[in-house]
Amino acid sequence: NSRHLPLANELFTVLAKSTTENWLNIPPLRHFVSECLENLATIVVSQGECSAKVILEILKESPYLSSMLTPHFSPKISEIPELYEMICDIPIGDGFLSFVLLSKMDLPEWLNSRPEKSELATMISLLFRNLEVTGVVPSEA
Repeated sequence: NSRHLPLANELFTVLAKSTTENWLNIPPLRHFVSECLENLATIVVSQGECSAKVILEILKESPYLSSMLTPHFSPKISEIPELYEMICDIPIGDGFLSFVLLSKMDLPEWLNSRPEKSELATMISLLFRNLEVTGVVPSEA
């Protein structure tokens, strides 16, 4: 029921932000949290209640939730430039997380949206920065 979506979204966000790495070291608790987050994310993301930006913010704070939340990270074309910039801010040690999130962005589709030249220049800069975050250092050639 759509009137319950805001409640489901709030529950998803609170549970994700409250989950600690220590909780996930206890198998029954890990299973419970995993099942709850999986079910809630499926509902709130598919219904458009939870944006990719919210999931990215949670993952930046709690990268240990990546196995549970990255499958639900599905950015809209209009969000791509902002999300690329946010991914640049993920700590360097989390290159794998950055790589997974970047791989879920549809750059060809974004390019088909005919971005302005200034947006293209910004995106190229962000691409270089994100490659460095993932551990790849592009050459200047």
